[in-house]
Amino acid sequence: MPGKPRLFVPGCVYHVMARGLNGMDIFVDDDDRRKFLDLYRIYNQRTGMRCYAWALMSNHYHFVIRTSDIPLAKLFAPLHTRYAQYFNTIGKKGLEEFAAKDGIFYDIKEELK
Repeated sequence: MPGKPRLFVPGCVYHVMARGLNGMDIFVDDDDRRKFLDLYRIYNQRTGMRCYAWALMSNHYHFVIRTSDIPLAKLFAPLHTRYAQYFNTIGKKGLEEFAAKDGIFYDIKEELK
């Protein structure tokens, strides 16, 4: 069952975090991290969002992103789907879902240009 729609404000800065369900690792090695970032770049080119920072840990990640007029889900939903397909295809079975959260930061247009 889908969750409630998240607050979306175009042009604001969001902290996006997702983790493997039940603490499962989503990145086993640097090849996984490179693949995830490659996929992120591909999907982000379609959105016009600007990334200020990211961190990839073994079982979760963080991004700080300024949105465009396109909702965050248009970037992260296909990214999660495609990365889970990659992860499971190469024999690192079990990555079915991410538990994702995002939180709006205050709009800091001048400070982050």
